[in-house]
This record gives sequence, structure tokens and C-alpha cells, in this order.
Amino acid sequence: KRRYIVKMLARTAFFVFALAVLFLCAWLFSLRNLLEVHFWDPVYALDRMHEDPQGAMASVGASYYTKRRYFAFLPHVIAAILWWNLYFLQLVKPIRRKYPVFHRYLGRFLMCVAICQTVTGSALACTSRSSTIKLVSFLTAGSSFYCVVQAWWYARAKDFTRHKYWAQRLVGYMSTIALQRFWVVTLIVTHELGWNFLYPPLDGKEDEDVDRIIFKLFDDSFVLAMITALLGTEWYLAAEQGMMNAPDPISREGGQCLSGSPSEKTPLVV
Repeated sequence: KRRYIVKMLARTAFFVFALAVLFLCAWLFSLRNLLEVHFWDPVYALDRMHEDPQGAMASVGASYYTKRRYFAFLPHVIAAILWWNLYFLQLVKPIRRKYPVFHRYLGRFLMCVAICQTVTGSALACTSRSSTIKLVSFLTAGSSFYCVVQAWWYARAKDFTRHKYWAQRLVGYMSTIALQRFWVVTLIVTHELGWNFLYPPLDGKEDEDVDRIIFKLFDDSFVLAMITALLGTEWYLAAEQGMMNAPDPISREGGQCLSGSPSEKTPLVV
């Protein structure tokens, strides 16, 4: 029992640390830059980007402010800002217990925000020239939307154990974009440090070759983000359900567990 509590606290601490890192990645490498260029004013944003061009990635960033993509980009960014500044309030147990009405209405609002992000993200993916980004975006959007439906359904049925399960899964899947920022920075830094086991050195390359390598790195960051989000979510939920606890001793008569593990008391989540 004591070992289980220690593992649970360690897992929770790691989970909180990971979410804090993703929060910083979302703000430092994405939302902060969007606020600096005034994302709500496409003309001003394009002027700022043309003043400080940054090669291939600048063309990708500028494409969001074109008429073809801006209609989906603007609500996508607003939804991202709302999600990354409010969702963690739903994970704090004292808030859920002390302010159930606040938790209920904030949950409904955040589910609408999540739907907005999935729909606008899919719309942006449709206008992308990368098949990798399209596939990752569609899979992530579909998975997140399914989690929203399940979490909403169980909340309406007052089955809060299963509601929590699907809400936690939604949080994990919605972390994909923040993880993409984390991985793209990681890939760039490792490449700059001379670790060329994934991508060749850029020195002496033609501009077209440099752009091709950068686009490849950008695509790979999406794949890594999706895989990390999916596997990380599965690991956390498996641990929550007691699937990573030490095996229970089995009695010779009837095959029943003798110890009464925490997973038996809470078959879905703690």
C-alpha cells in the first residue's frame, strides 16, 4: 500500500512537471510570437514577417495570414490561448470538489474550445502542402473529438469515473501541438550541436536543399508529437488503473487475489 502511494505521488509529480513544460513550450515558442506580431491583424503580421524573414519557416508562418488560411487560423489561435490557460483548473481536485458548478460550466466551455481547435486545425491541415501534417492533424482531431463526445456523454449520465477517464485522455491528446513545439526545438538544437544522425549538415547546401531539410524536420516533429502524446497518455492511464502495479499473489483456491490491490477498488481511475 505504501509503495503504491509513493508511486502514485511520483507519477503525479512527473505528470504536473510535463504539463508545466508543455505550457512553457506553448507560450515561449508559439503564443508569445503570435501576440508579438498581432495575430488578430493579418496585414500588420505580414509586414512584421517581411521585415524579419527567416527562410523556409517564414513562408510557412506567413501562409497563415493569407485569405486562404486565416479564416481558420484566427479562431484556432484564440481557442489555443483559452485552452492552455484554463484547462489545468479542471485537473485540480480541490477545485473540483469545492466548486462543482464552476467545474461543470468550465468543462462545458473547454469542450467547446476543444471542438473549435479540432475543426479549425483540420481546416488548416486541408490547406497544408504536407501530407504528413494532414495525416497527423486528421488523426489527432478525430481522436480528440471522440474523447470530447465520450466525456460529455458520461458527464451527462453522471458517470463521473468514466467521464474523468475520457477527460484525462482528451488532455493528453490535446497536448500534441505543444509537444510539436517541444520536438521541433529539440530537433533544431540537436542538429545545431552537430548531431547529424537524422539530417545532413546545412553547410554548403543550396537554398532548395536547405528548405527541403527544414520542411522534413518540421514534418518529423508532428509525427514525434503525436506518438509522444498517444503513448504518454496510455502510460499514464494504465498506471492510474493499476495496470503497472506489482502482481498480486493468487490463492490456490478459486484464483482470487489475496492482497486487494488499489486497482480492484477503483477499476477505472483513482
